[in-house]
Amino acid sequence: MSAADMVVVIVGPVAVIYGGGQIPSANLIIGMIIAKLLQLDCEVYGVHRSFLGMSDISFYEKVTLDNAKEIQKQIGTYLSMCRKFDPADKKNYNQIIAVLRELGIHKLIVPGGDGSSRAMSDLVKRARKVGYPLQVIFVPCTIDGIAGSTQTVGYNPAVAESFRHALFMIPNAFATWNPKFATPRIPIIEIQGRNRNDIAVGVMREISKAGSIGKYSLDDFDLIFIPAAYKWSINDLLDRIYLEDRETAIVVAEGAAPTEEYWGAIKGDGVGEKLKNIITSGKKRECNLDVVGYLSQTNDCISEEEIHLIDEWTDFAIKTMAKTDKSLAIIKNGDKFSTKSIHTFAKATNSKDAIPLTEAELAEFSKNLL
Repeated sequence: MSAADMVVVIVGPVAVIYGGGQIPSANLIIGMIIAKLLQLDCEVYGVHRSFLGMSDISFYEKVTLDNAKEIQKQIGTYLSMCRKFDPADKKNYNQIIAVLRELGIHKLIVPGGDGSSRAMSDLVKRARKVGYPLQVIFVPCTIDGIAGSTQTVGYNPAVAESFRHALFMIPNAFATWNPKFATPRIPIIEIQGRNRNDIAVGVMREISKAGSIGKYSLDDFDLIFIPAAYKWSINDLLDRIYLEDRETAIVVAEGAAPTEEYWGAIKGDGVGEKLKNIITSGKKRECNLDVVGYLSQTNDCISEEEIHLIDEWTDFAIKTMAKTDKSLAIIKNGDKFSTKSIHTFAKATNSKDAIPLTEAELAEFSKNLL
């Protein structure tokens, strides 16, 4: 069912803000939300630069249906985002509410991650204190995973894009030899998803399903998987790499960290770079590193299934906005949509909390773990 088919009425202008980091599907969900609202004859503003943009009226773009259709086709994140602006600051919130009041905006739809849900919860509370009625409908749209919703927009294409990187990265590294060593370079693929294993697990499953990468079957090389919230040792890793006279590839989750205390002193901005530096410091192996980030920069891995899922998410979000004036987070567990107070939802979400593999996943990937 499309928004045009729904018997819903939304009074007043609606602002759409993209609250999180860049993910696949960002432009698709932004464009689809805007298009469905416009089909309901709503006045719609797209807010550029996220929370920073909310405090400056010049960043509010009044969008048309043609704009919405073009947004869906673009790479990148059309509305952009900003990480160096603290919306929790009292002055910033007061300015945001002043701009919303000037434009007469009382309704926001916000796709984003855990930090965005907390920021929106705070904004609703502050607006209430100054007597400004504000409704926020929050849609989990993140590759980091989020508590309370087993599904988020962006997960499926993030797995597909990360797997595509692996398809290129592994055989290219294996094709690069140094006569000093008996084995080729080690590809290290750091999978994004802050302290979460969802996408890394998805990539490992895709590799297993493929059975081979390039000319290499999975039995031809040692595939090491290092998830977040999992006990592992640098020394065990180095022993396995240096003692195995065979091709080796490493898939590591962004939040993975070993038990050794000296890990923090190793140079590198992330786990992948640290691993590369410590492995190559032994002068026994060379590495190629690929940190799979900024996954919204392509539309290649957005499947018809993802488009259908986003269509369902946006329909439910808009119908929810029309049915109530409450501020809610949209939740999807399995095939079922539901809602939760944005304040309750925001309190429970924190993607900084590492989530370990389940017992079933530990068993599934046992031969790949250290």
